[in-house]
Amino acid sequence: KGIDKASESKDSYFEEAQLQQRIWKSSIIGGRPELCPPVANFSLFDNKNSKELMTFLQRKTTGDTKDVFDYLLTQSNKLPTNEIGVIVMPNVEKSATFGDFIDAPNGTNFYGISLNTEYKNMAYAYVTAQIARLFINIGVIHFDLHSGNALIYLAPDNRIKSLIIDFGRASNIMTDTNDD
Repeated sequence: KGIDKASESKDSYFEEAQLQQRIWKSSIIGGRPELCPPVANFSLFDNKNSKELMTFLQRKTTGDTKDVFDYLLTQSNKLPTNEIGVIVMPNVEKSATFGDFIDAPNGTNFYGISLNTEYKNMAYAYVTAQIARLFINIGVIHFDLHSGNALIYLAPDNRIKSLIIDFGRASNIMTDTNDD
C-alpha cells in the first residue's frame, strides 16, 4: 500500500494481527487446512519498553536474528515516539520459506526427504491453492506476496504443505472499510 512498516500506526498493526487471526479461524472451518499460522500473542511496547526488550533480545541472539534486533533498537532510538509491535505465532516445525525451498538444489535433505522437482511442484501447487483460497473463501488480497511470505513445511504424513504469512499489506475486500 506504499506505507513503510516503520510508519505504521498502533491501529494498523493491531488490524494486521486481527486480520491474520480472522483468516486463520475462517480457513479451518470444516476441518480444512489452515491458510496461515494463528496469532498466539499480540503485544505493543512503548518506546522505553521497546528499547529494553530489543536490548535484551539483542544480547541473547547472534547472526541474522541479532541484526534484526540491532535494526529495531536503532529505530527505537531515532524518535522517542517509535514503538515496537510484536505478533507471535506458533513455530512452524520442519519449514523453510518458499524461496529457500524452491532454490535448494535437487537432492537436498529437507527434514528427511530428498528434494526433487515433484516436491517443488507440490510446493508451487500448495502456495497457489492457498492464494486462491485466501481470495475466494476469505475475501483477502495479500498485496505483498513474495517467496519469503510463504512457508513450506513437511507435514507429519511427509506431504509438502504451505502457509501464507505477513498480512501487513493485505486488503479485506469483503468490507467497505477504507484500508489505506
